[in-house]
Amino acid sequence: MTSPPPSRRQSLRSRHGGGHSDRSRGVVRLRTLTLNGEPRPCAPALLEIREPRRALLTLTEGKYHQVRRMLAAVGAPVLSLCRVSIGSLHLDSLNLKPGEWAPIRPDAL
Repeated sequence: MTSPPPSRRQSLRSRHGGGHSDRSRGVVRLRTLTLNGEPRPCAPALLEIREPRRALLTLTEGKYHQVRRMLAAVGAPVLSLCRVSIGSLHLDSLNLKPGEWAPIRPDAL
């Protein structure tokens, strides 16, 4: 799942430096974050804090390196990132081992 359609909802798991605050959640949720070089604010996203330095971010648009740029903008630079779903397709449902891949039909998303 390397290049989903920009309009598909997608979720990504992140491990990052820095921390999260209520401000972080509010900024990504309320269309108040405009990334450098972008003319409009990001569409609302859902930021779920899983642990102090781990989160799940669900996007409804796909700008260039959006998750990395969003988290850096709120003081939580990304150390690792893993896409876990695109649309209704969840990576876990593919039962892939590390390094394995599977072709995905566009209608599966």
